[in-house]
Amino acid sequence: MKPYIAIVLVMLLSINAVQPLHADDTPPVHPMKQWLNQHSNSKKKVAWGAISGGVLGAIAARSRGEDPLKGALAGAAIGGLAGFLIGRSEDRRIADRAAVMRSVNYDPSQGYRAGVMQVACPGSARQGEQVKVRATFFVIGPDQSEKLTVSRFAGIAIPGNLPPEQKYAGVKSVPPDPLPVAEAAGMWNSTFTVEIPPQLPPGTYEIEIMVGNDARHLAESRAVTIAIVA
Repeated sequence: MKPYIAIVLVMLLSINAVQPLHADDTPPVHPMKQWLNQHSNSKKKVAWGAISGGVLGAIAARSRGEDPLKGALAGAAIGGLAGFLIGRSEDRRIADRAAVMRSVNYDPSQGYRAGVMQVACPGSARQGEQVKVRATFFVIGPDQSEKLTVSRFAGIAIPGNLPPEQKYAGVKSVPPDPLPVAEAAGMWNSTFTVEIPPQLPPGTYEIEIMVGNDARHLAESRAVTIAIVA
C-alpha cells in the first residue's frame, strides 16, 4: 500500500473562512498550530528531528507491510527531513479592501476573516525536486487603519485524524514572514517553491496552504494532492 502524507503549507490567518470570527470567539487551536507551539524554540531542535524521522519511519514501514511503530522508532534514531526547503514567495495583490468586501460579502461586524480559495501544484514530482506552488488567499479585518499582518508556513504531514505529534513530520515558514496587509484587507496570488525531501517515501501526498494570525485567532488550511515518485 502506498504511503500517504501531507505537505502542509501553513499560512497562519484563516482559510476556508466561511464563518467569521468575532473578538469574543475562542476557536479551537488548529493541529498545525499545536505542532508549531510544541516545536517553536531552539531547545527543541533535537525533538524536531526525532519526531520528523519517526513519522517518516512509520510511513516507510507501513508501505512495506511492516510494523509502523517499529519503523517510527528506527526513523527517530536516524533523524528528520533534510533538504526540506521553502523558497521566497512572490506575492501579487489582486484585490483591495473594497473589492474583497464585495467578493466575500464582508461586514465589519463579522470581525476578522481570511480564506484560501485555491491551491495548485504539479500533479507529480520526484524526490529532491523543487515544486512550484500557487495559492490565492484573502485577509480582512474590521479596522482599515490597523497594521495587520499574515504569517505563512509549510510543513509535511500524514493526512487523517491524528494527534499533531504523530501527524506532522516538520514545519517551516514561508518567507517573507510576516506579510504586511495594507488597509487591513486584500487578496493575493502567491507563488513559491517547496523542495521535496530526497528521503521522502514515494506515494500520494498533499500540499496544504494555511494563512493565519495568532493575535486574531485565525488559522485554517487547504490542500492539493501530489504524487511523489522515486
